[in-house]
Amino acid sequence: MGISGESQNESLHLSLIITPLLIITVTLLPSLLIQEDGPKVEVIGIIDTSGIYFNYLEEEFQKHKLPNGQNNYLLINLNNISKTYDGIKRIADKDVVKNLINGYLIIETTEQNSLFAEYRSNLFGNFKVVGRFEEALNYFKLKTFWKKLECQAEYWMKFKTEQ
Repeated sequence: MGISGESQNESLHLSLIITPLLIITVTLLPSLLIQEDGPKVEVIGIIDTSGIYFNYLEEEFQKHKLPNGQNNYLLINLNNISKTYDGIKRIADKDVVKNLINGYLIIETTEQNSLFAEYRSNLFGNFKVVGRFEEALNYFKLKTFWKKLECQAEYWMKFKTEQ
């Protein structure tokens, strides 16, 4: 025999409620369980292949403070911990696993002058840190773009007045 129409509707309604709840629970529960009681200083490594972003990020992240006035983030330049790029990443991965650092950010630039950034951590769902890095890097790129435009405009005005 088949399942009655009423029983199918109940199963459908039940699955529409339980499935999303199960997915949310499975994805968010680990990060909620890992979070500690109080805010603490987060140590984050930076691998900056261009060498131009670390100082800017360090300055930007000084703005984020804990309730006790301490800096929320301590950024560490990881470019000098090994001679090779792969060696740096290997050491940084080990430091994350050993909880010596909370995570690390890899910043690479491409030939088209675009930016690639990847944050690696053993914590799932650390969206606040990723969002702050994204915001800072986007602002840096925008600021650099406007400086180029200003230089081009100055050059254009100078060229135009000389004629």
